[in-house]
Amino acid sequence: MRIAILADVPWPTGAAGSVRVRRWAEELSRAGWEVTVIPIGNYGSNDAADVDQEFDTATKARFTSKFGVLGPGGWSSLTRIAEALRLAKPDWILCYGRRVSTMAACIARRPRGTRIAVDVSEHPAITLWERSHRSLVGWDHWLGARYLLRQADAVFAITPNLAAACQPWTRTPITVVLGMTNSVSIVFSAATRIPHKFGYFGSWHAKDAPAFVIRMAARMLMNDPGATFETVGFIPQKILAALVDAGLDSPRTVHHGAVSDERLAGVLSSWALALMPRSDAKSARFAFPNRAADLLGCSVPVVVRESVGIASLGADSGVILVPSDDAERAADMVSSILSDQSRLAEFQSAARRGAERNLCATQAIGRAISIMRQARLETIE
Repeated sequence: MRIAILADVPWPTGAAGSVRVRRWAEELSRAGWEVTVIPIGNYGSNDAADVDQEFDTATKARFTSKFGVLGPGGWSSLTRIAEALRLAKPDWILCYGRRVSTMAACIARRPRGTRIAVDVSEHPAITLWERSHRSLVGWDHWLGARYLLRQADAVFAITPNLAAACQPWTRTPITVVLGMTNSVSIVFSAATRIPHKFGYFGSWHAKDAPAFVIRMAARMLMNDPGATFETVGFIPQKILAALVDAGLDSPRTVHHGAVSDERLAGVLSSWALALMPRSDAKSARFAFPNRAADLLGCSVPVVVRESVGIASLGADSGVILVPSDDAERAADMVSSILSDQSRLAEFQSAARRGAERNLCATQAIGRAISIMRQARLETIE
């Protein structure tokens, strides 16, 4: 089977979407599919050539303008992308992205007979919900998602909440493919864990509730004189200043910055637990960050607020729920777990079991492959 992945993401790295697309591509390739990744978005220097030989990439087949077909050179870019699709001769096109000016335009030019799969990681109305006014960008996303879901022969969603929200938009049943961890995380999950060490893994975006994280971390260090706090990921200057103001610049705090894929699992596996409360934004109710899967795959329980999408996994998968409205009370609850080695070990074991059961990329995409093969057979019949 041949599949082309149309991805409106920086490639090969640069965003959570890039990680998810790469995991799709790697697992499909390992399963024997002929995979071509076509990163159609315009992301400047992040959109570098990929030297990985596991699957082909067509990095030149992308929009030269961030406005897709509506920008300068948009129609000539679309022609190049359509030609890349023609040369790939795919049985399936997997869409990651939802803009009508990019993704939907490309699908409209797909080769005849090609089936469409859509991977949905955000609610189609996110840009209408979370802006102060209705914008052209919001309508670009909303209309594109509407079109893609109507065209789709297979649909995958990153959380059950999102699947339920999108089901009325499509004629095909939606399969949940949660955030995925790869085999590297599982291999390193037995690394030596350091008691009383906790951390934060992310980029400190508003949707990750940075103020809540900072307040929790400061309180937990105050509660437990033996505790240490680490961060992984780029820290904006404004957040760095807030960390210093909260006293999180002491020898008990370590900022690793960006960590390579090869080192990531080893760093995460030394943590007893991780803070990932996330914000109360509507989009967070439907999202499942890839980094949550990486943490759980390393047997690291994640601390989340009750209202967010990750919460659906529950304690039996290593998710520690805390109140959404009180960072200090949440910190006190987590400190009590951090100091109780027996209870903490139960959460860590649950994280490992939950990752193996729900988040393994090989298993998740194996189920997706079965669905796509069945849909293809039904077409032939």
